[in-house]
Amino acid sequence: MRIRKINYNELKEKDYLNLIVDHYSYLKRPVLLYNNNKVYVGNSESNIKSAEIELSKI
Repeated sequence: MRIRKINYNELKEKDYLNLIVDHYSYLKRPVLLYNNNKVYVGNSESNIKSAEIELSKI
């Protein structure tokens, strides 16, 4: 965060979501941002199951 000179005290939830999506490599850790309020990072079995449940509600 120092490279971007970001002050942790000023970050809002939306800022954190944007940083997660920007930072993580999609090849190593897929990121699913659902409905702009739920974030699933990684491909662990529990994350995939949670994402599947959320997507089945559509």
